Amino acid sequence: HHRYAAVLNIMGRSEEGLTEIRQAQALEPHTPSISTVLALLLCDVGEVDSAIEELERALEVDPGFHMGRITMGAAHLYAGRTDEALAAFQEVDRLVGGKSTGAAASIGVAHAFSGNVDEAERILVELTEMSKHQPVSSSMVALLCFSLERKDEGFEWLDRAYEERDLLLRMMLPAFRRPDVAGDDPRLNDLLERMGLES
Repeated sequence: HHRYAAVLNIMGRSEEGLTEIRQAQALEPHTPSISTVLALLLCDVGEVDSAIEELERALEVDPGFHMGRITMGAAHLYAGRTDEALAAFQEVDRLVGGKSTGAAASIGVAHAFSGNVDEAERILVELTEMSKHQPVSSSMVALLCFSLERKDEGFEWLDRAYEERDLLLRMMLPAFRRPDVAGDDPRLNDLLERMGLES
């Protein structure tokens, strides 16, 4: 149920995914990874407060669960609470010793949504430079570009994520599908077709 729910989330079939993940949670009620998938699906259907409550329970079980904290930040962004999102992403960055390009990009996204564009731009420049010498999370950098309304650059990074087989790309498709991110652009449909998914 757990993995199938994650697949349904990737495909944009949130209601079906919720049914599956709730069945998985009934079997394993204290598993943080299941709670995180449930929270993502709840965000997709607009139940952000329920998602945050779910993540709080998951983090009580495992305070160091990075994916749970990243998802917590994303949930706060869905709700427009940029200060809380930034705090969640900064906590992830602290937990990994400042070595995660995904956490750095997430911090940049939170800055962009809070109106601190200069700091978001600085992080984007830093990640772009880093990408010349080491792997970075192309999917996360794409999201940062979209949050700065740099769509062309965002799609360049999405193409790069596809070519690199970035593991985060499929997980982040619900975010990219949002009309205020990239969902209204035909280039996203093209990417989904290349990935063998429906738009």
